[in-house]
Amino acid sequence: MEEREPDGITSVYTTLDPRLQRAAEQAIADGMQLVDKALAGKHAPRQRPQVALIAIDPHTGEVKALCGGRDYATSQLNRNTCERPPGSVFKPFVYTAALNTAVKGGFQIFTPASTVVDAPTHLRSMTIGELIRPLTSRISFTEL
Repeated sequence: MEEREPDGITSVYTTLDPRLQRAAEQAIADGMQLVDKALAGKHAPRQRPQVALIAIDPHTGEVKALCGGRDYATSQLNRNTCERPPGSVFKPFVYTAALNTAVKGGFQIFTPASTVVDAPTHLRSMTIGELIRPLTSRISFTEL
C-alpha cells in the first residue's frame, strides 16, 4: 500500500486474480459439500470441517488466490496465516516432493495412490558399513 496521496486517495497493489479467487471460492464450496456428504452419519461432528486454499504462480511466487476457510461469516480464522502446529505446515512440502518424483523420475515414484509404510527406518552407512538408527526410529507416526 502506498502512502496516502495529497488528494486523499490510497493505492493498493495486489497479485490476487479476481477470476481465480472466485474459482477458488467455488471450488471450496463444491468440494466441502462432498466432504460433508462423505462424513454425514459417520460421527457426530463437533464442528464443520474447514479448509484452506492458496494458489501460487510457480514461476513468480505471486499469490493468485487465497481462501482461509469455508465460510467467513461462520469463522473469521484465516487458516493460511494462523499459527498451527509445525507438522501441518510441512505436509505440503513433503507431499509436493513426493509427487514430484512422478515428474522428475528417480529410484521410487510416488503418486496420490501410493502407500508408504510407516515403520522405523534403519539405514546402512555407505562409507563405514554401520547401521544408522535415527533418534525418531523408535516410534512411528501412527504412534504419535
